[in-house]
Order: sequence, then structure tokens, then C-alpha cells
Amino acid sequence: MRTTMTRVTNSKKIRRDIIFKRRLITICVLASIMISIFLFLSYSFNSDASNNTNNKQYRYYASVSICNGDSVWSIAEEHMDDLHYRNTREFVTDIAHINQISPDAKLKEGTNIIVPYYAD
Repeated sequence: MRTTMTRVTNSKKIRRDIIFKRRLITICVLASIMISIFLFLSYSFNSDASNNTNNKQYRYYASVSICNGDSVWSIAEEHMDDLHYRNTREFVTDIAHINQISPDAKLKEGTNIIVPYYAD
């Protein structure tokens, strides 16, 4: 009778272990599915406007006549484009590079400099 009791106890323990393993596997599978769904949804809703090929903008150049008192900085502030430049200093550097002048160069009245701009 004792062997029968031991077999029943061992059988119950084995059954509990099997049920526990099944539950653990089920929880791991469900967690993996939920993480996969979360990652898929989080990446599918990301939008990057710079990747939108319908709104492609091209860089053009305009000639700007220098008036009395103009500097590279004043012209940059007047023609600044916040969408393509982080700050005025970056735009001044770009203008100076295009015109092969120093950002602090003295500009002569009546001369022209090239200023970049963007359009569709």
C-alpha cells in the first residue's frame, strides 16, 4: 500500500511539474507575441518627413545686392530658412563658403553675393 501511495504522490508531483512547465511556456510565448506586436506597432507609426519623396525640395541660389550697412550676418538673418538650417551661424557659414569670404567680411555697397534657398 505504501508503494501505491508513493506512486500516487510521485504521479501528482510529475503532473504538477508538467502543468507548471506548460504554463511557463504559455506565458513565455504570450509575452513574446505581445513584445512583437508592440515593436511592430511602434515602428509602423514612425513617420519621417525627410523620407517623403513627394515633398522633395531643391537647393537654388539667388544673387543679393549689398546695401549700405549690410553684413553677411544681416543678410543671413533676412533670408534665414529654419527648416534647412539649425541656426543663423550655420547659414552664415554656408553663405561665406559659397562666396569664398569670411563670415565677418566687410561687404561693399553695390556688390552682389550668392545666397542659397530651397524650393519645390
